[in-house]
Amino acid sequence: MKRIALCLCILTVFLTGCGTPVITLTENERSNIVTYAAGVLLKYNRLADKGMTSAQLPEEEETEDTTTEEDVAGETDAGETTETYAPTQGAVDIADVLELSGLDIEYESISYKDTFSEGDYFNMSASSGNTYQVLTIKLTNNTSSKVSVDILNQSPTITYDINGESYKAMTTVLTDDFHNMQTSVAAGKSKTAVLITEVSQGDEKDPESVILYATINGTKGCVTLL
Repeated sequence: MKRIALCLCILTVFLTGCGTPVITLTENERSNIVTYAAGVLLKYNRLADKGMTSAQLPEEEETEDTTTEEDVAGETDAGETTETYAPTQGAVDIADVLELSGLDIEYESISYKDTFSEGDYFNMSASSGNTYQVLTIKLTNNTSSKVSVDILNQSPTITYDINGESYKAMTTVLTDDFHNMQTSVAAGKSKTAVLITEVSQGDEKDPESVILYATINGTKGCVTLL
């Protein structure tokens, strides 16, 4: 600091004088003095590498990203949440409506066909531009006794939802049509049945949710298959 003060005094004497005539310096002499003074200041100023500290902006504090995988779960690439589906409010267990106590009704598959035939006596084809949507379900007896099934004599109205879109199942004469099911399921065994709906070609679904409904005399039962 003493050297800095001495340098400043020298500059003052040269530039203003103390009652003496002002000394005229050449451009080269002024440059040498300024260069020397700057060197002294930089040598003894510990904050020189930080530049104008009074104008320095405060550093931004790093913030921790607390976003978790759970926060983004269920979002699509566009930021939209994944759709969820629930059965109709007020619907009871479908096993109670169809008298299927002891049987579990499960999802088997969704497929599409343009025609159906059975033996030489039955054939049906979808209308032009349409196809048949086939929902296959499985009835499993998890009890230790045989369970009887008689859907035919109950004549239920059967619908189902796929990804929230509702379909009404056709009644056909196919022996494996769920509407016509009249059989028994042995203990520990399963049987399959189909539900068929004619839909437009191009309306094929990749099911994320399947809910089955059966209504008899105003009582609606349901089961979530998928």
